[in-house]
Parts: sequence; structure tokens; C-alpha cells
Amino acid sequence: MGYARLNLGSIYLNRGEWDTAQVYYTQALMAWQQVKSHKLTALAYNNLGLLEIARGEYEKAREYLQQSLAADPGAENYRALSEAELGLDHLDAACDYAQQSLELAREAHMSFEEGVTLRALGRAYQALGAIDEAKACFAASLSVLKDLGSRYEMARTLCL
Repeated sequence: MGYARLNLGSIYLNRGEWDTAQVYYTQALMAWQQVKSHKLTALAYNNLGLLEIARGEYEKAREYLQQSLAADPGAENYRALSEAELGLDHLDAACDYAQQSLELAREAHMSFEEGVTLRALGRAYQALGAIDEAKACFAASLSVLKDLGSRYEMARTLCL
């Protein structure tokens, strides 16, 4: 039931129907908390955090993402937290979280996560005015995502 709710939440998030997405993500969270699955609970918190980032509610996003990170210190949770910190204009924290995500993604051979994290790190460097570092991150992101055939994520990187 949790996965179905999470997938429905993602559909509504992508459609911009944020209130409906929140209902489904919250239902997924409750289902996974009942079965005491830390990894899946973290996934639900992560999605709630990403929803709040989409809404521009970065403080609330950070709260969800810190709960996600506490349940599962995975690369995707550090990356999402980096994005929330970037939205709050906490640029050093955004870089630090993105760096942690990148290290974890590389250690775990998570190429997709590496590619999207490089983009997040590039955005943080760009906001800091470190243009050469940002360009290097964007180029590396494109290379990884191209190797994976992830055209959508490549397009997201090219739009920056």
C-alpha cells in the first residue's frame, strides 16, 4: 500500500497538485511507520521534503529532510537537503550536503544519484559565484547522465 501511495503522490506532484500529493505521501509515511521500515519511512519523508521544495517552503522541506536523513543517511537524502539549504540561501550548507551526497553516491556506485548530485553541487557553486567549479560540476553531471541515457535529467542540467 505504501508504494502505491508514494507513486500516486509523485504523479500528483508532477501535475502540480500539491495538496493531493501531500495526502498520498502522508499515507505512505503512516503505512511505513506502522511496519517500522526505516528505509521506506525515510523515502516518504524525502518525498514530503521534495514536495515542500516544489512549493518553495524550504524550512518545512528541511524539517522533513532532516527526518529522512535521521532514518536513512543515504545519498539522495543529503542531496535533497542540499536543495532545501540552497533555497534558504544557506550556500555553504548546500555545498556541504551536496559533497556528502556525492561521496556516498560514488562509494555506493549510484551513477544516477551521482549525476543529479553533481547538478545540485553545481547550482550551489553557481550561487556562491564559483563559476569554474559550477561549470565543471554541470559538465560532469551531463557526462554521467548521458552515459545512463537519462535525457530528462540531462535536459534539467542543461536548463541551468
